Amino acid sequence: MSTYNRVVAADENASLAPTVRARLATEMADPTSEVGVSLSGTFAPTDLASSSFAHIRAKIERDLTDVNIAVVGDSTGAGTTRWPYLFAQHLAATYPEKTVVLLAWNVGTDSYDAATTIQTGTGARTVTVYNGSASGENTAYSQSYLATMLPATCDLVFINHGHNMTGTDNSIASNKFYALGRSILAWHSRAASLVMIGQNPKSTADSAADDQLTRSVKAAKVAARNGWGYLNVTQLFLDQPSWETLIADGTHPTEAGSILWADYIWGLFSNARTNYATPQAPTTDTERVWIPGHTMLPTIVVDAYPAPAEKVGWPTMEFGNASGSITAIGSAEIPPHWEAVDVWFYWIVGTEGTGGNVGWEIRYSPQTRIGEEIASGSTTTSINNTQTPIAATYEATPGANYGQVHTKVLSNTTLGIAGIDGTTRIVSIWARRLASNAADTYADSAYLLGIMVERAL
Repeated sequence: MSTYNRVVAADENASLAPTVRARLATEMADPTSEVGVSLSGTFAPTDLASSSFAHIRAKIERDLTDVNIAVVGDSTGAGTTRWPYLFAQHLAATYPEKTVVLLAWNVGTDSYDAATTIQTGTGARTVTVYNGSASGENTAYSQSYLATMLPATCDLVFINHGHNMTGTDNSIASNKFYALGRSILAWHSRAASLVMIGQNPKSTADSAADDQLTRSVKAAKVAARNGWGYLNVTQLFLDQPSWETLIADGTHPTEAGSILWADYIWGLFSNARTNYATPQAPTTDTERVWIPGHTMLPTIVVDAYPAPAEKVGWPTMEFGNASGSITAIGSAEIPPHWEAVDVWFYWIVGTEGTGGNVGWEIRYSPQTRIGEEIASGSTTTSINNTQTPIAATYEATPGANYGQVHTKVLSNTTLGIAGIDGTTRIVSIWARRLASNAADTYADSAYLLGIMVERAL
């Protein structure tokens, strides 16, 4: 029997009145209680340092400084009956010495309303909850208002999105969930703990019910790939018999559903336990891979081009306006947690000549191998899967300042690597200047500083 139903069964009226809510929170926190004992097989204790909440609790309990907690999400967290407000009430009840303040987001003004003081503590420290739950909005809205929605320094940020999003493909993961998380961490210099929430399911009669379940899986996937926390509220609801009675209108949790949600998160926060958690990869800061132009290998040489050359203190690969096609090739290893990339050519021209267009062409070829592991003494099998060339021209303006040009030559592509769980993820990239390209009207050399392969948003 689940925690929720065990507590409800113990209540004569089978309701989640405040007394039952208090018992739920108390017995979840006490491993010797009836409920606590029943949870011993599902709650696995973890080392304090490994919890997404650990340093926040330590900061609160050691009374070293004020603490800021933020929620970035939709209407499932908006209002005084929803889980962020209830979570703030838990904070107040547990830490009577702390002043607990909550700010609620107003979608009409795109700003916070006046702060509500939930508790005036007996001590000097304050815990502030910035509830940026925006009714009817999605990740794009939250991302556009982060500068207003989040304080200058933040200790913990919950991402609670999904219901107002559309689609279920990988763009949900790479372009939406990940983009929002990366923007949050960039704004706060990675000082905040980031926790994604797989939201409550929609009622089965809702046409988007399956899509919402898929988006919850995508959120878990993004969290696991980036070392962020993840709370599977989806499964929490599905584990309850007659769980659809906890959904008010097909989407939003009822008051009882919100209590269940808040008490679950509070149980994890106060105990650093891992029920409904997913494995997490080590956090990585790698966002781009640089292939220096001068290290690339000339493979088609005409009139001595391409060739390494120094230009204004930079090592480059010089692509002259040769009489034939000229090509240089480089390679890079794509980190396994990337799902799509943008590719940029960084190049300059000299002071000579008059303005014109430089025609660049890019080809790429992923290399893979058979099987997850190669036995000792065996050979690697490469599959040359050269893609259709992509060619375009870009304006070159000679000048004394040697203006640098950043040219995006590919956008949101997988570079032919199938899936994020492929074996080897090494890709070869060709940079080519074609004499046969009539649109290439620049009569002199272009100097390739390098190729930037950047994780796509």
